[in-house]
Amino acid sequence: MLKRARKRCNRTRLATTLNCRTLLADETLDDLDVTLRENGVVLCALQETRRDGFMSTSTENFQIFWYGECPGHSGVGLAIHKKFAHLVTNT
Repeated sequence: MLKRARKRCNRTRLATTLNCRTLLADETLDDLDVTLRENGVVLCALQETRRDGFMSTSTENFQIFWYGECPGHSGVGLAIHKKFAHLVTNT
């Protein structure tokens, strides 16, 4: 009986969306970093960021972008692992 060798393959995990409820406090950015890293996610769309303006910040492993028009309400964002952050450009 022949056995096939199992290939170990590295998979890239994309989270479709995450309702983060709020990213107002800087501590929540660190929590988000840990959650995404522990689950092996490299790209994630964010809802309910509740941050104002169109800005970005870095955590230990991720570059996080957000957009919001009303401080403390709504807002969307994107978290991308730093190894892929160079692929994001301003237009």
